[in-house]
Amino acid sequence: MVAEDLDPSADLVVAELADRQVPVVRFDLAHFPQRLTLVAEHDGTIPGWSGLLETTARTVRLEEVRAVYYRRPGLPVPSPDIAADYRQWAVSQALVGMVQVLSSLPVVWMHHPDVYRASAHKPGQLVTASASGLRVPRTMVTNSAEHARRWAKTIGGPLIVKPVTAASIN
Repeated sequence: MVAEDLDPSADLVVAELADRQVPVVRFDLAHFPQRLTLVAEHDGTIPGWSGLLETTARTVRLEEVRAVYYRRPGLPVPSPDIAADYRQWAVSQALVGMVQVLSSLPVVWMHHPDVYRASAHKPGQLVTASASGLRVPRTMVTNSAEHARRWAKTIGGPLIVKPVTAASIN
């Protein structure tokens, strides 16, 4: 399971898997590369990768992974020793390295990163839902408080404010 540390929904899934005696390794990408080790090898003949993933608590062999649940992980956090000019580059290298190794494993996925990325944003979700015949609420996306207040008056009822994408607040 790849999920941020503070995720009550992911906690429930881990608890259920434990009750069913299904081995699970959970980690947040924010632990990579400082507190999480990836050793992946591809010999050109096997599907996916061989190697291991080590958290501070558990180790799993990549070839023993049967499924991956990808649920809103944080971004990798590089060493503070990396110069500021190279930090974003280091984050992108860690993110692509880990996610691409995992996403190329021949396993069952729940929220494959490519699909997750394409569907994780509310504006696109709403358009897809309404085009599919589902009822969706009237929605406004704005960074203008003035326009939001004016729009809220036309609604005449309670409003719900939601983020446009899942993201951790640090």
